[in-house]
Amino acid sequence: MSEDLCRECIRLGHDARRAGRLDDALAHYHAALAAEPDGAEANSVYGLMLLHLGRAGEDEATLRRAVEISPSHAAFRMNLAQLFAQQGRLDEAVHIVSGVAADQPQFWWVWDRLGELMVRLQRFADAAMHYGRATKLRPDDPAILFKWARSSFDAGRLDEAERILKDAIRLAP
Repeated sequence: MSEDLCRECIRLGHDARRAGRLDDALAHYHAALAAEPDGAEANSVYGLMLLHLGRAGEDEATLRRAVEISPSHAAFRMNLAQLFAQQGRLDEAVHIVSGVAADQPQFWWVWDRLGELMVRLQRFADAAMHYGRATKLRPDDPAILFKWARSSFDAGRLDEAERILKDAIRLAP
């Protein structure tokens, strides 16, 4: 019963969020958490909504709890990493995202996020390597190619950046 109520509250929260009613979404996610306090998804969506609303300090406990409940769930771990990145705790974010990449290397978006974090740390050669991995998994995405080209350029690899940029231009002139 509480599991069904939790799922319904999460669904209502998602609907409200998509409609731009963020306070309503937060209320639905809070209701989901009340219905199932040990539900990983309820903890994660509630914490993520707090994060999006800028309610610092309230979000970390629920995001951490989601990971404690379901430590292998990539999205829950990535949500916690997003919090750390927003707080400027980049090394902690990199640690989490690197762990997700090691556990589930098939997700292009993990490599893309790792590249973004490396750019923020000004580790451009590492960023380029991660964007290259993301591109192998999602070869027709010009946005990743542009990021790969830029990080290669910033790493001083001008010929590589030019080649990648030409590939990106072919996909999105």
